[in-house]
Amino acid sequence: MIWVVLFVILGAVSLVAVLSGLIAAWRSRRALVVMHLVALVLVIVAYAMGHMDLIGRISLAAAMLLEAIAWFGVRHDLPARSIVAGSQSGSASPMFAAEAIYESQIPVTAEPIYDDQHPAPAERLETDEASVVAQVTDHDADPDSNREAATAVDAGDTSSFISEPASAQLTDPAPSLQKHATGDTEICLRTIALLARKYHVTLSVLLASMKRAGIRQARLVEPADGHVPAYIVIDSLKVGLDVFEEPVDRHRVESALAQSGIDGADADAVREHAAYIAIDVAYDQQTARPDAVVIALRAQAALMEFAPVIAVVWPEAANLILASDAADHIDASIEDTGAVTKACVSERRFELDGQNAGLIVFDSLGLGAFGLPDAQVVIAESHECQGVDALRELTRHFLLQGCDLPDGGRHRLGDGSSWRVSYTRSAFDPDREVVQVRPDTDNPTAD
Repeated sequence: MIWVVLFVILGAVSLVAVLSGLIAAWRSRRALVVMHLVALVLVIVAYAMGHMDLIGRISLAAAMLLEAIAWFGVRHDLPARSIVAGSQSGSASPMFAAEAIYESQIPVTAEPIYDDQHPAPAERLETDEASVVAQVTDHDADPDSNREAATAVDAGDTSSFISEPASAQLTDPAPSLQKHATGDTEICLRTIALLARKYHVTLSVLLASMKRAGIRQARLVEPADGHVPAYIVIDSLKVGLDVFEEPVDRHRVESALAQSGIDGADADAVREHAAYIAIDVAYDQQTARPDAVVIALRAQAALMEFAPVIAVVWPEAANLILASDAADHIDASIEDTGAVTKACVSERRFELDGQNAGLIVFDSLGLGAFGLPDAQVVIAESHECQGVDALRELTRHFLLQGCDLPDGGRHRLGDGSSWRVSYTRSAFDPDREVVQVRPDTDNPTAD
């Protein structure tokens, strides 16, 4: 009798485990579906044969073994811990862990930050276009060289998120809009549309879709020079695209997924993308940055009308927007120019320890795409909400008005609070130039 009870209990547990595992595998599109189906068949055979039959006992044991393998033998990548409420962040290690971040020991930036309010010296702008292209496309150069090239071009180079041989880029007879943009006249914003399958798109097809979406003033420009890329012109902005028949580097995809807090079936679909299309928006220094972001969003939406787009990655921000959420971002950005930062800028939060215990660092990712420094806020844990508000106000300020904060001076935010300003290196990877602010204890509030 005891063997009957044991057989029934083990069979029931196995059946529940198999069904729950099958449902979970089916929803997340894993290859374990087949294993769970085999285990289900074995459980059915075990019940049909009964505990007295050797085949029944072997079938039940085999089903339990398969479920044990599925349960203990499969490992999944763990998401990084959340650093901003409602989102995840890629792993980042302190670059200056041994030094007190709150005081003045963070190394000062090796060179000033240039943007609208801090023009570069004349000699920096005399760099010829060929050397600029070589610098931007050389992914193996040292970090300092890459940062100098990004500053000189003022184009927020995002090519490091795309694995392409430098030699192929330099010999391309028809360079992309991103490669053709020059720092003294144009900035190029690149976003990446991940595709479910390989799909070839032309500018004329994208143009027709954009016109149907209401951008009637858009027109196609095809230069006679084969070394100059064709593009769609919309007022003072240009839209171009590059089609790639391979997936984006997995590490970059995982970073974007973690930073955006996307998991489950949506994350699996993103990981399984087959190809991608890079959409470039080039604009001059007189064009408002939010206009470039909105055009990028609308170009992405136009592409989604006919191409199998799963999601769009904003490389500099490590931000990922699912195709199903694109319309919401467009509506929010058109209604409020300050809302464009939700698409092109990410926020991160880090708790410090050691000499810095009790402090929190908030920073932004993504402003480098516009030739701007990111923001970094250092504040006590007890004033965390104030730190979040400060970061968001600064990122909106930089995007809308440029970086005009005085290095070594004071800056007042909208709530009247006073903050000390310093231009420095980022405390956490990726290494980049940031404008760091911390509460001004000598003059905490407005007069």
